[in-house]
Amino acid sequence: MNSAYGNTRLARGLMMACVIGDATLVLLAMCDSAQPHGGDWVGGAFVAAALATLAASVYAATQGLVFELLLERRWQAVCGGLGGDFVGVRLVPGLGFAFTWRLKAKPIYPKLRSVHGDRMGWTATVTPFAGQNVNDYNERADRFALAFNVPFCTFEIAKNGLISIRAGQMQVPAAFEYQEESW
Repeated sequence: MNSAYGNTRLARGLMMACVIGDATLVLLAMCDSAQPHGGDWVGGAFVAAALATLAASVYAATQGLVFELLLERRWQAVCGGLGGDFVGVRLVPGLGFAFTWRLKAKPIYPKLRSVHGDRMGWTATVTPFAGQNVNDYNERADRFALAFNVPFCTFEIAKNGLISIRAGQMQVPAAFEYQEESW
């Protein structure tokens, strides 16, 4: 629960598939049980769905999805506190007065994914908003370090074009062989 060293992307996908499958099963069971002589398959299907959800939950817990979700929650809180470039707005329908549909704004935040590490030091991938760059994050790196309770926090451009975050102890470069050049 305090570390993530596995494939949290696959764990998120499995959990989402289980939620969608369970909701579909409930709807099918409600429709089929309303028919006469229907619903004979419901008991076995619910047991199978419960076992699949349990297996996906255990897999997600062993991969560190809980740790990633806790970090993501803190990440969103920091981005919300910083405001400006770190909070976007999405319009979602909502019920207004007299059951008329109205659009209301919902804040959205950059995504924090693929966490790898523990509370003392971890790395992750940030999916920034359009128009953001690494300097936007590095200017506020001290605030992220304070929020995550780590001594250092740095942001770099990742190989896939996203932003990589490193939080924890100071990164020490790997040793290399020094060769003197003769003039």
